Amino acid sequence: MSRSKPILIKDKYFKSVAAAAKELRESRTEIKKKCDSIENKNYAYTEYVIPQFKTCCVCKEEKSLEEFNNASGRIDKKHTMCRRCASKQNKEKVKTLEFIEHRKNYMLQWYHGITLEDYNKKFEEQKGKCAICGMHQTELKRPLVVDHDHKTGKMRGLLCNLCNWGLGSFQDNIVFIENGINYLLKYKN
Repeated sequence: MSRSKPILIKDKYFKSVAAAAKELRESRTEIKKKCDSIENKNYAYTEYVIPQFKTCCVCKEEKSLEEFNNASGRIDKKHTMCRRCASKQNKEKVKTLEFIEHRKNYMLQWYHGITLEDYNKKFEEQKGKCAICGMHQTELKRPLVVDHDHKTGKMRGLLCNLCNWGLGSFQDNIVFIENGINYLLKYKN
């Protein structure tokens, strides 16, 4: 019985049956019997045969298991791609327009229950301008944000950050906003 994967006996890893036999001072046949008996009980991957090294599916290099991220659904509990390749791939992926749109769509759905299509439709309705101050998107450092009713959760419109913060500061209370207007009118030069 030849093994390509390292084996685990008594909390110690061995490269082969021969190495385990030499270290534990047991015959190879006894080690093989232990391997067979444990494998017959379906413990081959979980308790007995645990690889020390794994080959990355991208760079094709054999690396230690510490160089792979955890993945609970896999037999060896590790991803197929090493951390370095995964990081490089994620950096490239994040720069693509497709990923940016996908992420924006996901965030809009998560926070506001609308799609990117709904956002773009509202953007076109408002001609790319803030619904309160009228500043165009091109004049702003950040994109227009979704303003929503905090009680119902429904989208009202798209605002610049300053207008959105202003409404938030007044707690969407019309009386507070009217008092603010009256205050400004009172001290107008």
